Amino acid sequence: KNLAKDIMTEKALTISQNASVQEAVKLMKKKGISQLPVVENQAIIGTVSEGLIVDKIRQFENQDEFMQKKVAEIMDDALPQVTEETPANVINALLEHKPAVLVVKKGKITGIISRSDLLGSMIAKK
Repeated sequence: KNLAKDIMTEKALTISQNASVQEAVKLMKKKGISQLPVVENQAIIGTVSEGLIVDKIRQFENQDEFMQKKVAEIMDDALPQVTEETPANVINALLEHKPAVLVVKKGKITGIISRSDLLGSMIAKK
């Protein structure tokens, strides 16, 4: 079976919309990940990613000022959400346009699938 639950990385890290951009960067660096779902009161409200931060920081003269901004001020739309039973080919299609997808069960994030997770699962099958 090649379903979301077979491919996903469990325990997706999330960040609050009230966290600073600097906190988001530190968390991503420390954990070696490139995006974080933004969650408030268990609701998935957005995404912050390395690419987004690199893109937005260029617009600021003062990088320190930018790093103190709240995640809510710069975040992107939420990542697509799939269930644990979603087949890999559907996830593959979503990953053409998004850096990752969230695996959700009863409104709670149970995992995350990035492009590298999908590639890893392809290698593992061989």
